[in-house]
Amino acid sequence: MEEAAYDTFTADITQPTTATIDSKMTADITKPAAAMGDSKTTADTEVAKVIELHNQIVLLPPQSIFIRCDSMISIQTNDGRGIYEQMLIAAKTPLLIVASGRGLVCSTTQDLGPKFAAGWNKMPDELKLRILGFALIKEEDINYDHGANVPLGWARFKRTLLYKFLKSTPDIARLTTEAYYSNNSVQLHIHMGRDYSYTFSYPKAGRFIRVLYIKC
Repeated sequence: MEEAAYDTFTADITQPTTATIDSKMTADITKPAAAMGDSKTTADTEVAKVIELHNQIVLLPPQSIFIRCDSMISIQTNDGRGIYEQMLIAAKTPLLIVASGRGLVCSTTQDLGPKFAAGWNKMPDELKLRILGFALIKEEDINYDHGANVPLGWARFKRTLLYKFLKSTPDIARLTTEAYYSNNSVQLHIHMGRDYSYTFSYPKAGRFIRVLYIKC
């Protein structure tokens, strides 16, 4: 990728970006934005900022976004509890993705490559945490233990954005836990007659939590 494209993308992903799948989205993403047969859409495309996807963008309702990528794009839904495979699309010309219900995770299927690594490694940890924080923001509070010590907890954990980022590069994995828990709210439920353990045992997260809600 060209350095200019990378620099533009880096600036873009430091802003919270958002969207969701609905029946309309299928029609939108299967056509170039300029060929949708709507003069207003065509005009909007000319002035809208098109995001060049080089890694991953988390989209939350209710925004829409023009996006393009040289490789296939994986579109997954994010319901606040986990991410699920949805579809693969081609977007070599700008496509409008509309969010209206659930969150989306839009990821390139191409490896990041050495240019991304070079740009990423030049940034200080403070900026890396800010970028990761926006990418890992959830629609809902974190309201269950991600612990790997119970089957349900581990099954849920493997569907989370947190898990995907922890499986990324060593440097991204190093900062992911702090970015995830410090940018999201944790909600704990108090149930009468039952002793629930909210240890968040995988990974250790207590020291990163900034906002905690107790629900009775």
